[in-house]
Amino acid sequence: MRPLSRLVTIYKDGGERRLAPVMTSVLAEVLESWREWTQAVVPVPASPKAISLRGFDHIEFVADGLARMWEVPLLLALHSATRADQRHLGRQERQRNVAATMIGVREVSLPSRVLLLDDVMTTCATVDSAAAALLACGADEVRVGALARAW
Repeated sequence: MRPLSRLVTIYKDGGERRLAPVMTSVLAEVLESWREWTQAVVPVPASPKAISLRGFDHIEFVADGLARMWEVPLLLALHSATRADQRHLGRQERQRNVAATMIGVREVSLPSRVLLLDDVMTTCATVDSAAAALLACGADEVRVGALARAW
């Protein structure tokens, strides 16, 4: 396992919340060229089951740190319906699993340019679903940032 992937695993599955600022700093450095473009940060929400098991929404803490650092709003503009854990699913299973699970929160007013954050991108099924929901709710452009990419 690569160091950054290990860091994400320790943070989200080991409950090491003190690592959130470290991951925020990594994202801020990697995504610095998008800083002026970004009008709001939206985290991809964890599933209700994952939040229940962990006791927190891991990417929300990281997204909040980045939004504060960049002085833009953190918008909780997505809701995640119950879905199976993605870690042991193949590409097609992942796409079916999240196809309709990312729901835009219509009460949240979105700016034109939204930075969508996730922890790990594997097949991009989750961020595709989340970006589509944000566009359907009024965003004109969505860019995606992630801490790690799994192949």
